[in-house]
Amino acid sequence: MPVLKYLADTNIVSDYFRSGNPVKEWFASHRGEIGISTLTLTEMRQGIELQGKTKARIALERIFDFVLEDYREAI
Repeated sequence: MPVLKYLADTNIVSDYFRSGNPVKEWFASHRGEIGISTLTLTEMRQGIELQGKTKARIALERIFDFVLEDYREAI
């Protein structure tokens, strides 16, 4: 596992999924150097739970699953 140089907080991870945000470029240029804390994952999961049974929740759960899969080595 490579040494991680950055720890992305909840706001940065949330911004990643918003359109028109330069955060995606930053993530792409630092691939393999960014970690995500379990606290950030917990905050994301709590936000999903607050959505209730909606289409928005289903979409957020897909994004959450993507984060867990894509960053499984950096959590």
